[in-house]
Order: sequence, then C-alpha cells, then structure tokens
Amino acid sequence: MPWEQDRNQIEVYSEGRKRRQFVGVLRHDSATSRFRFEYDGDYLRSDRAIPLGPELSLARPSYESEPGALFPSFSDRIPSRNNPAYAEYCQAAGISPEETDPMMILPAIARRGPSTFIFEAIWKDNQTIGERVKQFRKDTNLSFFDLAQLLDIPVLSIKRLEAGQTRRDSGLIGMVRIVLDHPDVFLELLHIRGARIHDDTRHSLEMMLQK
Repeated sequence: MPWEQDRNQIEVYSEGRKRRQFVGVLRHDSATSRFRFEYDGDYLRSDRAIPLGPELSLARPSYESEPGALFPSFSDRIPSRNNPAYAEYCQAAGISPEETDPMMILPAIARRGPSTFIFEAIWKDNQTIGERVKQFRKDTNLSFFDLAQLLDIPVLSIKRLEAGQTRRDSGLIGMVRIVLDHPDVFLELLHIRGARIHDDTRHSLEMMLQK
C-alpha cells in the first residue's frame, strides 16, 4: 500500500479508562531543526486539560524549541540506548535499533509512558486519491462504469476523483480509501453488487482480490 509514516509530525492524545482526547501535534522542521508543539483548541478549552509537561504549560497554544532540542516532555520518554533491552524494544515496535530520528522513535518504543499521554504516528498517502483510483482501474481492468456500479456511486464521481475535483467530499474520499486499502472489503462489495458487472470481469476481479 502507498502509505508511509510521516517523519515530521506526531499526534498526542490523552487516554483515560473510557475516553481518549486529542491533545495536539508535535512537528519537526527539518530546515531549521526546530520542534514545535501546538495544543488543540478544544483540548485547551476542556475542563480535563492538563499540560503535557512543565515546559509546555496551557498558558500558550504553541511552543517552539531551540534548534535540535526536543522538548523534555518528549525526550524523557525515550529509553536509553544503554538499556540492555533497548534492541528488544525496537524489534517489538518494528524499528531499527540504529534509528536516531525521535519522530520515528517516539510513536514506536516511547508511544506509552507513565502518564496518560500517548504518542501516535501519522500516516500519509504517497498518491492522491485520484491517482490511486486510476491505478486501481488500470490494475483490475475495470471501466468507470464497473467501478461506479461496485461502489454504488455515480460514474461522474469516479471521473471527478481521478481528475482531483472532489477534495471537499471527505465522505466519498474516505469511503474509497477504505475500499482500496482493504481487499476483503472490496471482495464483500463484489459479492453484494457483482451482478451489476460482466461475469468475466467479476470472476477476474474476485480471483485477484482473493490472492
């Protein structure tokens, strides 16, 4: 899949027993080597809000570090490389023990800590949704009509997706992303709506999805 971890952004959440709340975003500017943390507005207005750390009080919505200096509230969560179990932590999290980028380390082996704050990776799509739809139709030999029938949306919507003209339709884009990212979901749609397309096309697509 054309997804990769964003090396310049991390989302922060606060998680209790039954509730998770978005706290803010840590960003890294590779050009200046500075880190910037920005609290979410709703979090700052929440009665449950507590500061991420002493250097990141709720008095300000955002903070910027000195060049190359990660905020202690983040850096203190990263285990020491001298820890005998450090390599095991990395292996379990799916990163190399040689990884030095804190933006990759934090949501991996430092994702959870003694506080309620959780660091989550942000994943980005290397292709636009239009490019992905176009490539998918090419790989599957589906026509505009066939794909529209399977997704139960107008043919014009497929054409607009490929042309990049549906950026504001987040519901449609989200639905199409889910279908393209999960073959089992598309296979289920094929079972439900496969009668709408040619038998040869349906059987060919079914075999491809089952692989």
